[in-house]
Amino acid sequence: MTALTRTQATLVVLALAVPMLVPGLPPLVDLPDHVGRYAVAAADPASPLRQFYAYRWALVGNLGVDLIVAALGFLPVELATKLVVIAIPMLTAAALLWLAHEIHGRIPATALFALPFIYTQPLLFGFVNFALGMALAIGALALWLRLSRATKRVRLGVFIVVAPTLWITHVFAWGVAGLLIAGAEFVRQRPQVALVPAVTRTGIALLAFAPSLLLIALAVIIAASMNPAVNWLNVRLKFPRALGAALILFVVLGGIVGLLGALVPAVVAQLTALIAAVP
Repeated sequence: MTALTRTQATLVVLALAVPMLVPGLPPLVDLPDHVGRYAVAAADPASPLRQFYAYRWALVGNLGVDLIVAALGFLPVELATKLVVIAIPMLTAAALLWLAHEIHGRIPATALFALPFIYTQPLLFGFVNFALGMALAIGALALWLRLSRATKRVRLGVFIVVAPTLWITHVFAWGVAGLLIAGAEFVRQRPQVALVPAVTRTGIALLAFAPSLLLIALAVIIAASMNPAVNWLNVRLKFPRALGAALILFVVLGGIVGLLGALVPAVVAQLTALIAAVP
């Protein structure tokens, strides 16, 4: 099967920027609201904006583009936003092609079929932190596969930084990356050991995400201190619900893992026999 060269892959990634180049501000539904927020954050204390709006930074799992635009404070807000938004589909495409390379050892031409789905509802509706987070989540999976050839200490050290970065960008990026990596690690472990050891090894590998839980706990504590009227730490109210959700998740994931453990070997055997039968 034809594979893309690095030059072709680079040109494809650059082509993903074209739809965003002409408009002064990319025509994404929710983006003007984001730009307004960035403008208030960047406004001088003497600005008329500050007479009507206040801005207070907080540690939340939805800060990806906000932080980048703030770091580009030497540029006008609209230009900084446009540059970041243009970069999002390019980053997503680069992450997808990198992931294809890590899986196949090359970039198959069929990987191009995934790229049109970058310009779908989340991006077009202007959910820019989410879209950026998904690009980083896919890149995190590709990085995890690359680091599977390195030592566990190296991978742990890298993802102690990567996991919190994903959460700060968007909490869904952190969760999606965890699920993707869990699935990839389970598939990698399953041919080597039985079902239960494969699940155990996958859980141990995911301890690389554990330090980021401290960041999430810190965010909850800060939110509680910033808004005392909201009882964020009402254990009596939230613990039963959290426990119930955890039990449901455990049952669902257990069922999925059990089903995969039962079906995957049979499916692989059938596909292998089918491929072997093809002249």
